Amino acid sequence: MTSQATVIRDIIESNWSLTGRLSKVPLDNMKEIVRFFDREQVLGNEWPKAVVVKKINDTEEEDRTVFPNYIELTDKYEITLFYRVVDVQEISYSEALSDIQDMATELQRILDLTFDPATMTGPWFTANYFWLARDHVDSAQPELRRTVQLTLFQVTGTTDQVYSGLDGILIFDVSESAGDNLPGADYQYAAVTGVTSQEGFEQIPYLTKDLTLGRGVAQLGRGVFSGTFEALTFASQDNLEGTTLDRIPQMYLPQNSSPLIGEQGDVVFLYSTTNPSGSVITQKSFMKISNIKLITSDQALMQYKITGQLSKPSETTFA
Repeated sequence: MTSQATVIRDIIESNWSLTGRLSKVPLDNMKEIVRFFDREQVLGNEWPKAVVVKKINDTEEEDRTVFPNYIELTDKYEITLFYRVVDVQEISYSEALSDIQDMATELQRILDLTFDPATMTGPWFTANYFWLARDHVDSAQPELRRTVQLTLFQVTGTTDQVYSGLDGILIFDVSESAGDNLPGADYQYAAVTGVTSQEGFEQIPYLTKDLTLGRGVAQLGRGVFSGTFEALTFASQDNLEGTTLDRIPQMYLPQNSSPLIGEQGDVVFLYSTTNPSGSVITQKSFMKISNIKLITSDQALMQYKITGQLSKPSETTFA
């Protein structure tokens, strides 16, 4: 089995796009290319421009906290950039500092392609990047070193049948919604979290002469259906701007056209998520939007809480 350090090294090398002094391809006027290693360099024989990846075990096989029904996983990487300063004159040293900074920016870009929770790349809940400067400047040719310690965290089920809420998506289903001004196609909301729904039939107690359950203990009969749907989404211009029913400021407003004059539109949301075995569960919820709540904080991004009253039982499908 290929080591995880080798896998990450190959990802970095294949996506490396810097040119000039920081190219991975030899040029006529520049032979000291950037090289990539899945191990520590040999002491005293280090390549002057290098990216070194260190990893203890394979992905998801390092720090593990096992609970009865789920597992907390922490994955750790250490990646170091090397850049030897061949000329200690002020201009050359400044160029070296600029180059090592460009290398760090490029490495961060590539790691985001592979691990960024914000783009739902991979199964990770959080990704922590901690950068360190470990320069060696006590020689005639100083060496600039920048190390990023990457820590990834996720929660997973003890089996691959369990669904995670991390990568769930919320879609406005235009084909089954109704209102004055529907969008031209289904719309997927950005950065949705905290989706909750509760629904069921009211139970009505009534007394009979049957004492099987005990004297004075009522039987229960089915009443009417009711339910609510809630979702939190960060305030994104795409979610807000516009006049169609899928835009947050519009979805709770009374409609102007028959047959919904004076009533809210009929909104249908599709919420989907996938388990590790590849099964996709989708809940289709039918509702009237009853409340839009704006949430702000000095230490958090602006959010909206969407609340809808369900108009009939939700439908659950698997694919």
